[in-house]
Amino acid sequence: MRVTREAFYKPEEVLQEVEKKVKEAKERREPIDYLTFVPDGEPTLDINLGKEIELLKSLGIKIAVITNASLIWKEDVRDDLSKADWVSLKIDALNNDLWRKINR
Repeated sequence: MRVTREAFYKPEEVLQEVEKKVKEAKERREPIDYLTFVPDGEPTLDINLGKEIELLKSLGIKIAVITNASLIWKEDVRDDLSKADWVSLKIDALNNDLWRKINR
């Protein structure tokens, strides 16, 4: 499992691409409740996650992040996630009994 965060995209490029999609949605009169980080991998692996959230907040739309929580022990990850309006932590367990205790 990877625990080293790295840059995957330039935050400014993420903002530009999302701005285009938001504009297209508005032109179609489609409401947007959240901009959600659900990349091809784990979003907290991106060292630029916090900066991307900050930039996207300028669009006036709430930000959500869905994470497997594997890096939640890292302070910088928690700091980045605290910038989002909504965070979903997916937590797995080694066995069914433990999973039921965690996910009750």
